[in-house]
Amino acid sequence: RCGGLESLYCKEWGCETAGTAYWQPRSSWDLITVGQGHSTGTCERTGWCNPLKIEFTEPGKRFRNWLQGRTWGLRFYVTGHPGVQLTIRLVITSPPPVVVGPDPVLAEQGPPREIPFLPRVPVPTLSP
Repeated sequence: RCGGLESLYCKEWGCETAGTAYWQPRSSWDLITVGQGHSTGTCERTGWCNPLKIEFTEPGKRFRNWLQGRTWGLRFYVTGHPGVQLTIRLVITSPPPVVVGPDPVLAEQGPPREIPFLPRVPVPTLSP
């Protein structure tokens, strides 16, 4: 009923799930809420920005498939706005290895001392 990516998942009224609008769209099952963010200035290319504030809902915080990600359609309530596709996906990166050493304390101590060799002493046995 709400369509797919070709209609930005908003083929008809009633499909909107999260956003900031006078009709307060809400969904108990959606993974995010989307609202208007605070502008930090103008964008370099276009001269205008429309920053978004995206928050995870409780179901979104429990969702375990963020590596695959989820895609939403996003439309601004403006005449003629074609909309955009928004994908949120978790990307895990490993930090670069940190080189450790040499330890200056060990350099001050010097090499380990040799332990003197102690001869083996036979253990006496008792016989009946």
